[in-house]
Amino acid sequence: MTETTQPWGRHESERVEFKQAWSDTAQKTMIAFANTYGGTIYFGVDNDGKGVGVEDFDRIERTVFTFARNGVEPDMSSLIRVKPIALPDGKTVAAVQVLLGDDRPYAFKNKNWTNGGVFIRVGSSSLQAERSEIMGMAKDLIPWEERIARFQDLTFEEARRICQTRAVPFSEANFVGYGIADTYGRFTNFGLLLSDQNREHIKISEFLGEDDRYSGGPELKGSILKQREDALKILEQNNLPRSTKTTDGEERIDVNPWPPVAVREALTNCIVHRDFNIDLPSPTTVNIFADRMVFQTVATLPAGLTIEDLYQDGFSFCRNRFLSELFLRLRWMEKAGSGFADIFAGYEESFLKPSCACSTRIFKITLPKLQKSPTLNEKVAALIREYGSLSPKELQGKVNVPRSTLNKALKELVDSKMILRTGAGRSTCYIPGKNS
Repeated sequence: MTETTQPWGRHESERVEFKQAWSDTAQKTMIAFANTYGGTIYFGVDNDGKGVGVEDFDRIERTVFTFARNGVEPDMSSLIRVKPIALPDGKTVAAVQVLLGDDRPYAFKNKNWTNGGVFIRVGSSSLQAERSEIMGMAKDLIPWEERIARFQDLTFEEARRICQTRAVPFSEANFVGYGIADTYGRFTNFGLLLSDQNREHIKISEFLGEDDRYSGGPELKGSILKQREDALKILEQNNLPRSTKTTDGEERIDVNPWPPVAVREALTNCIVHRDFNIDLPSPTTVNIFADRMVFQTVATLPAGLTIEDLYQDGFSFCRNRFLSELFLRLRWMEKAGSGFADIFAGYEESFLKPSCACSTRIFKITLPKLQKSPTLNEKVAALIREYGSLSPKELQGKVNVPRSTLNKALKELVDSKMILRTGAGRSTCYIPGKNS
């Protein structure tokens, strides 16, 4: 249906351009509108804003869509709307609306971005975009993983080995589907991350004693998959089961200083949710202290979310889709929303709990060593060891439980030889036993 008004005004602007016919400059303007604010080209309007009409409206429409589909990368045909505007003399103006695109930057196909490929709108002119302007568009609208990597001479020996050991297909036939390369065979940033030439690192440091003396540690390099594999081995060596003694004197060797699932999920979280879009030369780090592990990565919380949201059951967000999907294939991650829940579940019986913190650029997870809330028997035994000798009345004042409950605990501790009873009546006291 045609219109009988002339909506284009008298002058060109950021969103309006006049063309009497199809031309090379019309192509630049279409790309500039898609990259900047969107806009409309009126074919059949002269430079003074006078409607003169086009010779063949259908031909203009076909030419516009053909260029948008085949002459631009990525395809921008979905951004195009074409409609006829009738002039009083019976002629027709072709109004070609170009919407602002979601997949910027749009560029002439087979042209270098910085050499005549990308155009933007500045006032009423369509100008070649500067490199900084192009990267700004790419940074804002193209996910980091999907951008074409600056380094294309990549190999994938470690990634292939790890995938094969986990029965995950890994060949060039999988590269496009996994997001490692685009349909033109160019490696993406995700491909670079998986490659043997990956430039992101994981740094593991150990600190000794109460004064946290730095003791050194490796900086892991290579494929992010190998770094995760190597980092987990190092952390497992620092988290071997420790021998513990219970109140009945029996020894156990099955208690890890940190919940293994919490260690694994904290490491995985810091890798998968790192914000590679933030240009900060800082590796993902794991600092091992005598009483805690601290995992730190470059990341921020998505807009509108808070630290408290992390503690909610089923909470989930995905920053690096391709990396998350590959970790799921490798069975290094569980279903969405289980990672943080698994971290906290490992501390269900611990007196100390994990914590998360986030600044403007750094996200941190702190895992304290497991410390179960002491049982009454453990409290009583510890008090007797500390003071050397305590009467029932003194003990009751310190543990604040009914006398009958305390008497039961004292009997169990005496039976297990954790404590010894001395004296009788009001002179009764308890001292450490041979199994204390």
